[in-house]
Amino acid sequence: MPHHLARLDTSRRSRSIVVVGIVVSLLDLALGACAESRAQLNLAGSPSRLVPATRSTHAMMAHARRRAEPKADTVVIEMRGDANGYVFTPDTVRIHTGDLVTWKMVSGGPHNIAFSQAAAGDAADVINRNMAAKMAYLSSPLLMNPGEALTVPFNDVPPGTYEYHCTPHLAMGQKGVIIVDP
Repeated sequence: MPHHLARLDTSRRSRSIVVVGIVVSLLDLALGACAESRAQLNLAGSPSRLVPATRSTHAMMAHARRRAEPKADTVVIEMRGDANGYVFTPDTVRIHTGDLVTWKMVSGGPHNIAFSQAAAGDAADVINRNMAAKMAYLSSPLLMNPGEALTVPFNDVPPGTYEYHCTPHLAMGQKGVIIVDP
C-alpha cells in the first residue's frame, strides 16, 4: 500500500475510534437516564448487565407517598382581548387544593393576573408564595405574546373563593374567580 494511503487509512481509523467512543458515551448516558433509580447500568463488566439500585428508606417512603397522592389536575384559562371586550375564558373555575391553574395569553395583550387583596391573611401569603414569577405581591408579570403562559399551583391554598383580574384591563372588566374546594 502506498505511504500516503496508509496514513489516510490510519487517520480514518483514529476518527472512527473517536466517533465510536462518543457514541458509546452518549448511549451510556441515555441508558443511564432511562434506568433512573430502578436500575444502574454496569458497562465496566463483561457482559453488560443491569444491577438493581439500592434505595434509601427515605427515598422509598417518598416514592410511595408520591404514588399514593392523587394527581393534580390542570385547568387552563385563556386570556383574550378584542373589540368585543377583554375576558378570561372561563371566567370562573372550580378546582381542588393542589390543582394547577394555567393562564394562556391568546389575544389582546399584555395581560397578567393579580389576585384581589380580599384573599387576605395566610391564604394570600400562600398564593403569593406559589406564584413562581411576580411583578408585585399577588401579581404576575405581564404576558406580552400569544402562546405565553403562566402556571400557579394551588398547593396548600385553603378552600375559598379567590377573585383576580388583569391589571391593564381591570377598567374594561377583565376579572375572574377561582373557587378552591378541599
